[in-house]
Amino acid sequence: FHEPVADLHTLADGAEITNFDAALLGGIVHGTGKYHAAATAKDKPSYTLEAQFDKLIPTAVGQLLGQRFSGGTFDANGKIELTGFTASDLSASAKGALHFDWEHGTVASGLVPSALARFDRWIADAEIANGALTLKENQVKRGAHTTPVQASVTLADPPKVAFTTPKPAPAPIKPAQSKR
Repeated sequence: FHEPVADLHTLADGAEITNFDAALLGGIVHGTGKYHAAATAKDKPSYTLEAQFDKLIPTAVGQLLGQRFSGGTFDANGKIELTGFTASDLSASAKGALHFDWEHGTVASGLVPSALARFDRWIADAEIANGALTLKENQVKRGAHTTPVQASVTLADPPKVAFTTPKPAPAPIKPAQSKR
């Protein structure tokens, strides 16, 4: 974060960020959050963050993920809930969702689906659970072609990005033709 500004309020059991803004990855982030302290010595603290990311620079986003991204700006929004003290606790407990919209981009790292070599727009929804961010509904558009991509990011330091090849849809069964 660069030049963060936040409105923070203390609560009986933690704190609430009613508004925060900062420069991030060449763009800006705006959001809210809550922290709840552990109720007992056996409990762990919990955190909730909701944010809107505008005009992130793809090269910076790619670098964060250990990938080579380029192209137009990257916009996203999401919500995440975490529990714990350690990075391991936080990544294992992470639950949430992320939506992103990236125009005119390229992914040029290792083995990536050909649809990501150059695209006009990539719109995706992802689920955060089980220590990973996994793409769900998504569309990579290039010209008139639309292709879904399967990928996940393991929440670790460093994060690990894995692309998988979608299974082809089964061929439709043709009705038997009768002989006359």
